[in-house]
Amino acid sequence: MSLKAMDVNQKHFSSLRSIINKQDGEIVKLKKENEQLAGKINYLIKNRLEGNNDFFKAVVRKIEEKVNEKNADLEVRISKLEIDNLDLKKENKKLRKENETLNTTNIELQKQLNDEEQLREHIENLQLVNIEANKQLTQLLKAHGVRDLRIALDKQRYPGEFFVGFWLDIPRFFKSFENLFSYYFSKSNEKKKEKENLIKDIKATIDGGKTLLKLTKAIGKK
Repeated sequence: MSLKAMDVNQKHFSSLRSIINKQDGEIVKLKKENEQLAGKINYLIKNRLEGNNDFFKAVVRKIEEKVNEKNADLEVRISKLEIDNLDLKKENKKLRKENETLNTTNIELQKQLNDEEQLREHIENLQLVNIEANKQLTQLLKAHGVRDLRIALDKQRYPGEFFVGFWLDIPRFFKSFENLFSYYFSKSNEKKKEKENLIKDIKATIDGGKTLLKLTKAIGKK
């Protein structure tokens, strides 16, 4: 169920609660009125017993009949309201359970969104690392007077001495490269598995770089 459905259920729940409160108030009011009428009856009965006026007795009986009739009607109305309240409470319980289910669903959805956000952050960090690594490699090559690594691998254009200095600096570059990855990924404790897989890929890249170093060294010696 969506957040919109949850909102509708919440409004329905609030509306039912308002109706229940209103009917509870009406029940209290009717019971109070009942008590007042009973008090009047007792008062009239007391006066009737103490007097002998036939007219007064007739009035008292008439009032008693009306009061009893009204009391019966009030009892019926009270019973109906109590039944309605019971039904409303059942409906409220059902809505509350649905809301709990919606809350659980929303928690799961939020967790998925958080996981996606963390993965997006990993990707952004990886992009930053790639940019920084490219900058460092470019600076390293420029420091040795190289603008194109493919040209540097051509032994006819560059003497073997180039590869000696280049070979000495490359390990420091890869160490910096590895530290850079560790720095970015240490910011997050989540997605440990993705982090480990990416670190493996990085190490594989570094191993590939070391193989390239061996190749350049071998070319430089020829």
